Amino acid sequence: MIHSFSFKNFCSFRKKAVLDFTVTKQTPDSDLLEKSKSDPKARINKINWFAGPNASGKTSLFKAFAFFSYFVSESFYDKDEGIPVDPFKFSNEKIPIEFELVFEFKGDLYKYLLQLTETQVFLEELYKRKDTNFYSYLFKRSWDDKEKKSVVVSQDIGLNDKAITEILKKNVSVLSASRAFQNDFLNGVQDYFNKFVTNVTRAGRTSFIEESFEVIERVGDVYQKDVDLFKDVKKFLSSVDLGISDIELKPVPLMKEGGSTKKKGASVVPYAIHKVAGEKYDLHFIYESSGTKNLFVLMEKIFRVLRNGGIAIIDEFEVLLHPHILPKIVDLFINQETNPKGSQLIFSTHSLEMFNHLEKEQTFLIEKNNDTLESEVYRLDQIQGIRRDDNLYAKYMAGKFGAIPNI
Repeated sequence: MIHSFSFKNFCSFRKKAVLDFTVTKQTPDSDLLEKSKSDPKARINKINWFAGPNASGKTSLFKAFAFFSYFVSESFYDKDEGIPVDPFKFSNEKIPIEFELVFEFKGDLYKYLLQLTETQVFLEELYKRKDTNFYSYLFKRSWDDKEKKSVVVSQDIGLNDKAITEILKKNVSVLSASRAFQNDFLNGVQDYFNKFVTNVTRAGRTSFIEESFEVIERVGDVYQKDVDLFKDVKKFLSSVDLGISDIELKPVPLMKEGGSTKKKGASVVPYAIHKVAGEKYDLHFIYESSGTKNLFVLMEKIFRVLRNGGIAIIDEFEVLLHPHILPKIVDLFINQETNPKGSQLIFSTHSLEMFNHLEKEQTFLIEKNNDTLESEVYRLDQIQGIRRDDNLYAKYMAGKFGAIPNI
């Protein structure tokens, strides 16, 4: 699980943004929290949600997660000479972009630091906590300006420092480059970041059903291979009043170029089963509503995260969905039976009924300074005087917490 994530000089965030997902000892125990496996006294939010006006910086914040996940796990395979990252544009400061992640991995707590620009990495470090107040480094990567190359020093993880220094390009991460050496520990850490599932790219939020026929067909293939996953998704879709009693996967022969049918091979196409007056009717999923198609694709990702103990990072969760469906998805992460591995959900939404569904510790607000165009994020319990029995929705709508459009 993620304990905290911070970044600086990224997109609309010039100053350091700190997302602390741990809670204090004053926070009552609830199913919204997961006990830390690395520290018996620590508890972490399973759910973290973000609200704020349009153009306040919500998508910029989710881009930080998306870039971070890509860079630490996939940058070694990118042939581009630059780094696809965007610093804060409305300033003449020439400073690196900074990231810090504190996370649990196999029962231990780690801290990962990264400083870079659009052209190179200046610092990359990974630490493991040894006791409450001490972290020991596992590797340190710095930039040798005289030699014009990165230098890596490591301990306790079996990394060949000289060999990785020789192949390490200035625009890739040590974690992603470690694949070339089959380092078991670093490969495991990289796999941890591969469990981040998001709908955000450098360009912003993407729809799960863009090019919907191809996406639905691909997800149908996934469901065919994973019967248990398909059962979970069908059960959920049947529970949210879509008029669907069942879903069937039907093989369709693959077509050659020119339109002739191949003798071998078939694609799987999902059909929604509807019952009317005792009769059963099937309907190709492409003809279902946009919200139904979105759920069909989205829930494959959600249940995969729940199964693997991963992290779902979803911007504008409510798009194409009725507001009553969103709490049901959130409840999948709250419920111990559907979330036995402590998977986390991090999402933004304009569905403000989340104020009534979650607590102040799980609520983050984002607003933008109209003079400097800088975004700022803060957790609701950082505001003094908020009681646990307050009507958070009413107070937010009244402008008591900020992060509301001035219209």
